Amino acid sequence: MLNMEKGVTGTASPTKNCTKGDLYIAIDPSKFGSMEDFKAKTTDFCNQARAAGENVSIPGDLEVKKNS
Repeated sequence: MLNMEKGVTGTASPTKNCTKGDLYIAIDPSKFGSMEDFKAKTTDFCNQARAAGENVSIPGDLEVKKNS
């Protein structure tokens, strides 16, 4: 069992053991509706999340900003 008192360490430090885990789930959104609808809803969701505050980012935002 994981001892939460010690905190969770990731892979960013080469000197600490990694105690985190990752879970990846692949879902085909076309099975639930049109891709156009999915893209529109996803764009709307991301825009709402970004509008929540200055320190809010969506995965990929930092990379896009860095490369532009």
